[in-house]
Amino acid sequence: MANLKDIAFEAGVSIRTASVVLRGKGPESRISMVQQKRIREIAERLHYRPDAAARAMRTHRTGIVALLLQPALGTGHVPNAGASSLAFEASLFLNDAGYSACFLPVADVLADAGERSAIFQEKMVDGLMVINSAPGHLRSRIAQISPNTVWVDHNHFESFCCIRRDEVHAGELVITELHKLGYRRFLYLELEHLRGHYSEAGRWDGVKRAAESLGVTIESLDCSYERLISEPPDRLRRLEPGWALVTYDGRLALEVIGYFGRLGKRVGIDFALASCDASVELGGPFRAVARVAFDRVRMARQAAQMLLNVMGGDRHAAPSVELRDHWHGGDSAPLAP
Repeated sequence: MANLKDIAFEAGVSIRTASVVLRGKGPESRISMVQQKRIREIAERLHYRPDAAARAMRTHRTGIVALLLQPALGTGHVPNAGASSLAFEASLFLNDAGYSACFLPVADVLADAGERSAIFQEKMVDGLMVINSAPGHLRSRIAQISPNTVWVDHNHFESFCCIRRDEVHAGELVITELHKLGYRRFLYLELEHLRGHYSEAGRWDGVKRAAESLGVTIESLDCSYERLISEPPDRLRRLEPGWALVTYDGRLALEVIGYFGRLGKRVGIDFALASCDASVELGGPFRAVARVAFDRVRMARQAAQMLLNVMGGDRHAAPSVELRDHWHGGDSAPLAP
């Protein structure tokens, strides 16, 4: 495999010039575009690959960022769909910035020090992005792995290095928009077994706050995804026209659609349906479900930029933020009868 000396010799330039160009610093060093192109073409033809170890020793950076993912309930090590989409988009942004992203399960942090992967034991990461609901009590362990940490869509929230959704606003927005359509009676369907994610309390607080402000009727009902299939609550069966059913997330909305379909009732005609979250499940033919949009691409990119700022040594350039999204009307919530 070719090295810098080989490339510099064939291009007729110094080793320093070849190194500057291949590190992307050519324009800053006023090296001509023609010469930069020639050096890159030679490097590609000779299959040049930079020596990562040497670069790390020189810059005190590895160019590696770890994305720590919480597995979905009951799946072992498989991340939930929302966390996966955030991680994927963030990795693309970080790759464009010259970093390699690796995906790690929370189990790696839970393990004893001697049993963790080499990337943790040898402190090979320049930065860490904690996505979704990794246990908060692990903050001290995570800080030992990397002081450059950004918390994404997580319960942990302080003045800097945190980004998540304004879930209270999401709950308020659903009730407010349905109220504009003429609905005055609401049934809120939330998860039966709470997982402790900040979105659960936040959405319900927003729903209650808006209902109290508008002076409308609000009921709540706990139910699991599985129960909607096997043993749905009788309260759902007694849902009448003029009521709006609001679900905690898109997956609950899909299970509701299936349940009422088996009863011969039609969403958007026999009752209104809206979700507090545009979960990834609400795709394809279910895009017509009324919901509060959640732009995960936007969150992922802002989180990645936040991490780049932190790794650049400027923590105060990464103030925490709660993102607000917009209402998507859809067809499942028509004007109230």
